[in-house]
Amino acid sequence: MSIDEHFAEFHRANPHVYQRLETIALELYRAGRKRISLRDLWGFLRIEQLRVVGAGEYKLNNNLISRFARLLLANHPELEAVVELREIKGAVNSSSYPPSWHEAWMDAV
Repeated sequence: MSIDEHFAEFHRANPHVYQRLETIALELYRAGRKRISLRDLWGFLRIEQLRVVGAGEYKLNNNLISRFARLLLANHPELEAVVELREIKGAVNSSSYPPSWHEAWMDAV
């Protein structure tokens, strides 16, 4: 299974993960943060998951961070100034968004 397929499957099964990530990122942006690290937010979600739902419900794979970052920026272009995208290794045009697979992700949810 490719990372994009894994992302689409995970996102479809766990839409609350993106919703929480989006909420936190927007709160930080509105509070005036100059930089928002999706990796840091991902770690926060892990801790929150353990505190709220306990271990074993689902796992937050680091490989999905880049896809969630691109989805977040596709839905909230105002965050471009505070969220930095890194190149996806092996991708032809990894910095552009919404990427061609963005529509497939949104259709999957």
